[in-house]
Amino acid sequence: MRLEMELWLNLFLVKIVTFVNVIMMGALRKNDMQQSAELNVSVAIFLENFRPQPIKIIQHMQRAAELFPGWTNRWIIFRALRGIEEGSIGSNNQLGGQGGIQSGSISLQDTKTHNLRIQLIQAQKSFDFAKAHLMRLWTLLSRRTVDVDRAMFHGCQAAFHSMQAQNIYQELLQTFSDNPNVLRQYSQLIRQIYTDSKTANDMLEEAELMEQEQIKEEQAINAHNNARLIKGVQNRSQGTQSISQVENHWLSQMDIDENKEGRDSIQGMGDIRSHKVSKHANLRIGSGVSSKNGGMTGSQESIDSRNETIMNVILILLYISLLIVIFLFVFSYIFINSDFTKAVNAAKALRQSINVAEKMCTALEFSTYTMLRILNVDRNSAAEVNSYKSIYDSGFSTLNKTLYELNDEFYQLYKWGFQKDVWKVVDIEWNQLVLNVTVPSTNYTNIIESSVYLQNLPRFMSWAEDSIVQMVADFANIGDLNPDTNRTQFVDMKRHLAPLVFNIPYLGVETMKRISIIANEDVQKYSQSGTMTVLICLAIGILALLIGLLIPMLIQIHRVSSDRKQKMRDICAVTAEDAQIMYNLLENMDDQKTGNANKDLDGENINEEEEEKQHLAQQRSEDVEKKLSSITGIIPMRVIVQLILGTLLIIIIISPFFIVAVYAMDQLVWRAGQIAMNEIRVINVIRLSAFCTIYVSDTTYHVTNDSLVITPTSVYSKVFGSNIFGTDVDELRPSIRSLNQVFASQNSKFQYGSKQADNIGDALFDSTKCKRVQGKDSFIDTIMNEETSCLLPSDIDFPESSISKAQTGAERCLDQNRMPGITYPFNGLESLLDRFQQSIEDLMTRNPEIVDNIPFNDTDFSFIIESARNDILYGLNQIGDYLMDNLDKFSSQYSTILLVLFIALSVIILILSFIFFIPLPQQLREVSSQTQWINIITQTVQKGKSIDQVVFDEELATTVNRMDAAHKQLYETMTIVGKAITDERDKCIKRRKEKEHNDSEKDDVIIASSSILQLMLDVLVWRMSTHCSDEEMLMNKLGLPSVSADQHKSDHVQIMRKLMKFHEEVLKCFKQFEDEINLIKVEQEIKKKAIQESGGEKVNLSKTIVELPTSEDCLTFFSTLQNVHLKTIDCEFALFMGEKVGQSLLDLQINLDAFEEMPSVRQFMDSSQDVSMTEKMYYDETVERIKQRSLGIMGNQMGFFNPSSLGNPILASSGN
Repeated sequence: MRLEMELWLNLFLVKIVTFVNVIMMGALRKNDMQQSAELNVSVAIFLENFRPQPIKIIQHMQRAAELFPGWTNRWIIFRALRGIEEGSIGSNNQLGGQGGIQSGSISLQDTKTHNLRIQLIQAQKSFDFAKAHLMRLWTLLSRRTVDVDRAMFHGCQAAFHSMQAQNIYQELLQTFSDNPNVLRQYSQLIRQIYTDSKTANDMLEEAELMEQEQIKEEQAINAHNNARLIKGVQNRSQGTQSISQVENHWLSQMDIDENKEGRDSIQGMGDIRSHKVSKHANLRIGSGVSSKNGGMTGSQESIDSRNETIMNVILILLYISLLIVIFLFVFSYIFINSDFTKAVNAAKALRQSINVAEKMCTALEFSTYTMLRILNVDRNSAAEVNSYKSIYDSGFSTLNKTLYELNDEFYQLYKWGFQKDVWKVVDIEWNQLVLNVTVPSTNYTNIIESSVYLQNLPRFMSWAEDSIVQMVADFANIGDLNPDTNRTQFVDMKRHLAPLVFNIPYLGVETMKRISIIANEDVQKYSQSGTMTVLICLAIGILALLIGLLIPMLIQIHRVSSDRKQKMRDICAVTAEDAQIMYNLLENMDDQKTGNANKDLDGENINEEEEEKQHLAQQRSEDVEKKLSSITGIIPMRVIVQLILGTLLIIIIISPFFIVAVYAMDQLVWRAGQIAMNEIRVINVIRLSAFCTIYVSDTTYHVTNDSLVITPTSVYSKVFGSNIFGTDVDELRPSIRSLNQVFASQNSKFQYGSKQADNIGDALFDSTKCKRVQGKDSFIDTIMNEETSCLLPSDIDFPESSISKAQTGAERCLDQNRMPGITYPFNGLESLLDRFQQSIEDLMTRNPEIVDNIPFNDTDFSFIIESARNDILYGLNQIGDYLMDNLDKFSSQYSTILLVLFIALSVIILILSFIFFIPLPQQLREVSSQTQWINIITQTVQKGKSIDQVVFDEELATTVNRMDAAHKQLYETMTIVGKAITDERDKCIKRRKEKEHNDSEKDDVIIASSSILQLMLDVLVWRMSTHCSDEEMLMNKLGLPSVSADQHKSDHVQIMRKLMKFHEEVLKCFKQFEDEINLIKVEQEIKKKAIQESGGEKVNLSKTIVELPTSEDCLTFFSTLQNVHLKTIDCEFALFMGEKVGQSLLDLQINLDAFEEMPSVRQFMDSSQDVSMTEKMYYDETVERIKQRSLGIMGNQMGFFNPSSLGNPILASSGN
């Protein structure tokens, strides 16, 4: 008996705990109670004692802490959170890793809850901003004249914040798919911004379903916990001796069955919930402003698809243009590098060709110099044989070395010329030389004969080398000491020298200059080719950027701008009346805390006649069109700046590569010109020395016919017209003077550049471009102008000369007799060149009659031939080597620079494209999205006019006309009731403002609104009860299975309870608000008295502000009141009816104005323990009032209420 009592007591306690839990959870779902810190603390304490759920306890405590609790509640919250924390630590110490996992789970749950709260606040903030901007937009559109700039600004801002809030909600729906509050908040945005009641209602229905499932799951968990609690009590009583073994066995078996059943129930509930959550998540992801779920426009998806396609095309064109730029970049680098290498090789070939001519002239000069020394010994009868031997040895060694160098230089030149096919285009005019073997005999013998007149250059060089070899052989034939028998005679040497004299200085040199001109033209050609390639690639790259990027983007910008103007044109076409309706709609759906009623906009009320309205609309349209034509800022300036700046930056970035390439090519031409001009000076120094030697020694060839004289047509020289200079000193003298003048011009051009030099008619001279080197190059300035005693290199062995013996370079520098007539130190190479030219001029201006008497040791002559073989020659060679080294360094340096620039700039181009160009399509998408949003808002105007209607759509139809007709009439009634509540709310707020400002009669007592709304709500309850009674009558009559019938009736009860609760709360709010209005006069008197008593100080009296239900509250309630019931329970019942009864009964129309009380509700009110006495009493009063009114109205035969009318004839017919 004791055990039974204890068991009964525990079951009773479980029911009490469950009841309290339901009451508290239900209270927390109310908006006003959610802001109560005390209620949250109480729930947390209750859960701590009876439902140990640490996560929920922490949530309620944290929520209470955020709601500004009192000091007592603060202490409770602090101690509770500290206790939970200490308990978690203790659990961790006792349970080890398991406790750590649990604590981590709680912490993770708190973090998620905090993130959810923060994101919901952010979404709500964005939603509020969007709504404020949208209201401002409608305000502007309600005016007679539209400020298009401001309207577009507020429209774009509303679009931005609306889409921002929408994105946050979409993310939350995926992250927190089981939270109904996200759906509820999201539905507000859909309803208020997009006026899409259908989608909003669907979301609210899903939230309701989700919450019901969570309640069921919680009840299942509680039932399972209750079973565990009972089992614990029973286990504690097992030690009692009064319990028999049979009873223990029966109770244990019962516990096992109950636990198993509870676990199965919870598991099944979890499966159902998982299934529902997945379904809801899929629905939410597709919800919002889409054409599928009651969207804003049927063409929205196609518009978005078209915009996306256009953006993708632009992005593809962007990548293609960048690839073209990079490809051109690669191509230009390869081409420029190739041309640069070819130009460098041509510049080297330019020097090699001149070096070949230089070596041939050197061979001539050494030969004439050696023969001069032999002639000088011959004139000295006292000379010894050893003198001849040293002269012959010196001539042999120097000429043999020259022959080797000539062969090497021509081989290098031949490799370049072979690739260029130069030898096929350059011909040499072959000279047939005839000389008298014994001078001056008149018998001539052919020395050299040729079968062809025109010979190619390699054959000419072979002949020239053979001629030089003959001279080498002449100088090598010194064998014994007897000069008469063992050495080559002077006449034979002169005969062997004749081919060199007549062919090398003019024909040979000018032919090699032709090769130099070709090489110089190659340098300039490759330089120009590289420059043109650079410019073409740069132009094509810029064109590619313009065509592939800039132009499409500008076209798209123009399209987006035109689209925005069109959409602004459409939204500005909304009439002022419609704009005011939309404003009032948003104002009515605004937050209840504002406490504002509908107010007149700061626009102008337009009440003109129809024609005047049309005239105003036309004038307004023209004004809008005018403003749109000059409107700016549609596309954000950052987009234009980003596009232009990115394009300019890429052009600027790639420009250094092209600038460096052009500079390198240009510098290469100047450097090649400097090398060519310096090497030509060397040739002329050698030629002048050789000619002066021939002139002074008179080793010309005096002939009586013109067989030796030829005038080549393949070459042209300003100095030489033919080779007649070799026949007489009188013919040689003008050639020497003319060559000396050319030499002076070459020195001037090398020093001062091409700009200071005039053309002289020499092809190579005139085509060569030089920059000024004087004062620009320190090394050349040092060689040319710095005071020095020697310009000879120290690491070269110098042969014996007529003045000096064989010496090293260092020893020759110490020999100050090496150049007669020079005072040491001298002022650089320039002073030697000036003296050289002056000595030649002095030598040539002497009396021709005494030329034969010029001594070989003449100072001017000696300086000419010795300086040309010593300091002048090697000074010029130092400059030539320096220029070639610089050319090699220059080519290597700029090749590296171009490579580095190519790699670095390619990377920079890609980086810049990602920074500037890749975001552009997305930014244009945002602008386009805002434009489409404006278009959507324009289309909501018509929907906004009916937004306050509770719509019965096809998804709610059951296909049974009897039920569908009743449902439609109920929805129409809900619309009228909601409209009445909104109107009365506005009237009440207006009355309060008027009375606060003493604008109304002071003694009026306001009672009208609550009375009117009581009648309207009674009608709704009336018709709802009648319809549900008809359904229950059909259930009983047709024999609906008890399970389905009970579920159906249970739903009816819940719907009626919700409706009665709404009935009670609405009337309560309006009555309280009316009481506040009636007490305004009293409050003002009290406040005046308090101010007087306080001496004029400001007095704040505490006052409770009553919040009236808004139109959104009504729409939300009515839209979710029975939608789920209609879609599920009623549809199942309709299918059952279709199988049981005929069509006539299904089509029967029910008179909802004939009141019938619902039996299920009456039974619930009379017998259920879940209903409170207050609820029962309020229901009974309402039913009694409806019955009394129905008696009076029935006599008037249904004239009390017309759902299609917005009037309220019930008041007149009721007599109240």
